[in-house]
Amino acid sequence: KGLISSTNKRLSLGLIQIKDQYQVSEEDLNELVKRRLLRTEPRLDSFYYELSHDTLVKPIRESQKKQSNKRNKLISIVVLVVLFLIAIAAFPAYQKYQTTELKKLYTEFETQIDNWDFENALETYEELIEKDNKSPKPYALLGKGLSNTSFFKDEALKILEKAVQHNLVNTEIYYELASAYKDTGKPEKAEKYFLKALETKPDLAPAYRDLGEVYAKKKDY
Repeated sequence: KGLISSTNKRLSLGLIQIKDQYQVSEEDLNELVKRRLLRTEPRLDSFYYELSHDTLVKPIRESQKKQSNKRNKLISIVVLVVLFLIAIAAFPAYQKYQTTELKKLYTEFETQIDNWDFENALETYEELIEKDNKSPKPYALLGKGLSNTSFFKDEALKILEKAVQHNLVNTEIYYELASAYKDTGKPEKAEKYFLKALETKPDLAPAYRDLGEVYAKKKDY
């Protein structure tokens, strides 16, 4: 490397400098001289070495470029592996943090619903369906909370139906949806969702009771 200038001209270096700066032994240098890749010239203070011919500059530069590309690729691979290992190591901690934050948010959400603070509950609901987007729980909690009021039952139906549209359903969604339809005077839909609730949980006693009331109003015995 030190035997070629930045303008691709041959340079001469002394033996001591080569040993100190490039850690190349005198034996290796003499071997290169024997192979006619280098030539040596004795001077007052030391032996000096240079490339034996200008024609060696180009292949050496090409070889250096290839080695540099290989080294850069290797460094990139090592960096990617290290980053991957860091990500694997950090994932459990991140997952734990996410779970803790989600629990806090659900606790806040349930408190808002219990206090009939539906304005803030709706904001928390939007945050939850974004962060916990594969769970029917936000829909069920808010739907149930709204259903327990006399003036938000239509909003409850919209929330619960949205869960059905997104296929985020469970027994609680079906039961709350059936109850909301029952309370809003829609027995056919109430019957449909009470039956779905019982399909998912055959021992759901309240569903049998409420379904019986629906049949009674329909006089369907």
